[in-house]
Amino acid sequence: MTESQIRSNITYNQNILDELYMEKSKIESQLYELDLLRDKVSGLQQRFGDRQQHRQTMLQRITHSTIQNKILKTYYDGMKVLLSGTEFNSAYEGLSESKCKINREVEVLQESLGRCVDNIAYRKERCDYWRSQLASLLAEEGR
Repeated sequence: MTESQIRSNITYNQNILDELYMEKSKIESQLYELDLLRDKVSGLQQRFGDRQQHRQTMLQRITHSTIQNKILKTYYDGMKVLLSGTEFNSAYEGLSESKCKINREVEVLQESLGRCVDNIAYRKERCDYWRSQLASLLAEEGR
């Protein structure tokens, strides 16, 4: 192989390496953003559940004698359904589903990152190989 062809192979592999490093950086950035998002969703879900629990506790403080009042009984019954009904469960489960989707996306990105790291290692090996070929060729030519 000629010196020019070897240098071309080195440049080719180095260009691919540069692209792979950019891809790796992009994936790492996306993973970081997803981690922040997962923390925000978890915090939101925790606060949402805590507030719901606080509201249920406050509602339970209404005494039995107070419930005998028809207006308060209607309020109590309505709030009880609202605080323990399907709307709350749907919202809470929606947040859980969001976390699951985030976790799945994190897994996909981690797999992509693993492939990218493997490709980087391969291209580094190729660069090293071609550099050693160039060194051998130059040594043979006495340069």
